[in-house]
Amino acid sequence: MSASKHFSRSILSISLVAICGTSFAATTDGSKGATSNGKVDVKGTVKEKVQIAGLTEVNLDTALDGWNASESDISETSASFCVWSSTEGYKVKITDNTSASGTTEFDLEATAATGHEDLTLAPLPFSLTWTDESNTAQSVTYNTDLTGLVTTATNKNCTNTTIGVSIAASDLYAARVGNYSAELNITVSPE
Repeated sequence: MSASKHFSRSILSISLVAICGTSFAATTDGSKGATSNGKVDVKGTVKEKVQIAGLTEVNLDTALDGWNASESDISETSASFCVWSSTEGYKVKITDNTSASGTTEFDLEATAATGHEDLTLAPLPFSLTWTDESNTAQSVTYNTDLTGLVTTATNKNCTNTTIGVSIAASDLYAARVGNYSAELNITVSPE
């Protein structure tokens, strides 16, 4: 064999090893005999995945009942729930379903309370915080990724995250008797 053909085959072999990276022995059949040994490669790739589980309602009734117009804001924190990610890092984006909020803020929409149907009700703005495993509450901006969050959960049955809801005293003063609600749309993505 000529030196140039040998050189070309060596380069091809080196290139294939570089492209394939880690390699296993080829899957092979065994030979006929008293015993026979074959080889089967087993391989797979774990993809980027994330899951949120164990969410529960955030009920503001106790905080609202205890508000005595003392000029202070009210806040309530959700029960702990789980965020799991195969990357141990994730980001979250939150919006709500109210028609009043548009794209700039979180709002509770109001429906009139019985006996007070004549009142003009405005949406009640609120703010959110997100606390991950680092145990630091971070402010959430409407429809904007909050990045750099951490989870070391090994399944979806953990309790490593909470959401905090706060309403400013000035907004509580402006609120009229009624029933206020919103549904948060929470999207977590691996990072």
